[in-house]
Amino acid sequence: MGLLVVALLVFLLWYFLLRPRDVDVATFGAPPVATVEAPDSLEKALEKVGVTPTAAPTPTPTPRPRATPTVTPVLYTVQPGDVLSTIADRFGVLVEDIVAANGLVDPDVLAVGEELEIPTSGE
Repeated sequence: MGLLVVALLVFLLWYFLLRPRDVDVATFGAPPVATVEAPDSLEKALEKVGVTPTAAPTPTPTPRPRATPTVTPVLYTVQPGDVLSTIADRFGVLVEDIVAANGLVDPDVLAVGEELEIPTSGE
């Protein structure tokens, strides 16, 4: 409670004794002031002070470059009991992608020891 009272006293001292008062300061080279009356428009007010309004140029968006995904093939040797769907699940790819990458005629027939190219994204 005592800290609150001290803070209030400091504020009151600042407010009544130290704060800057409204002082008119002469400014040099200040732009002329134009009074806009109700029927006037912004263009007319700018003409009074000698300023010509210009339209701002329309910004043209810059396209962002997109990274092209690179495909990094991984070689996998078929183990006993492997089927194409479990291999595809293990690497997070589609069975069709493995079939296409290896030119497999029958995706149900795999030979143990056969090397398969697994197309994966290069993350």
